[in-house]
Parts: sequence; C-alpha cells; structure tokens
Amino acid sequence: MINLYPEIQQRAQHLKIPIQKFLSQNDADLEKLALIISRGGLQKPGAAGIFLINEAMYSDLSAGRYGHHPSSLGPVLAFSIAREGQISAYAIDPPFYR
Repeated sequence: MINLYPEIQQRAQHLKIPIQKFLSQNDADLEKLALIISRGGLQKPGAAGIFLINEAMYSDLSAGRYGHHPSSLGPVLAFSIAREGQISAYAIDPPFYR
C-alpha cells in the first residue's frame, strides 16, 4: 500500500492517520506527550547520537537530500505530529558498525 505514494511527504500523510488513531485509542493524546522520538533516517553524515528534528532536518529528509529510504519516514512523521502538538521531536541515529 505504501508504494502508492511516491513522495515521502505523501507517504507520511498517509501513515499519520493510523498513528494518530492509535495514540487517541491508547489515551496518548498529544497534549499528554512531552516529546516524540524516532529512529534516524538518511540524514546528513555525522556522529551517532540523539538529535532534535528541526525544519532543516525535516526538509532534508522530506526531499531525500541524502538518499531515499523508508527509514526517513520515521523522523518526518515524528516532526509532523510533534509540530501539531507543539512538542519536540527527536531522531536517534545509532552508530554504524562494519
């Protein structure tokens, strides 16, 4: 079903609806949350860590600036939902092991 939406923003909008429904059904309305956290995505190369998702990161991930991959949906969704609730969203980028 996700392949029907070629652009990451369209995919995020499609997936946001069931996520919001899940949050509501589980008494986790945005007003009750302090933050939203997601796993990385194809971000600007750098050290592993926990990063605040800001407009620049959201824009890079949405545009596929560093590549297109489904993992970029997480931070895009987190930022989009967090913005509605006026809370912070973070992305965790684990270390890369070879």
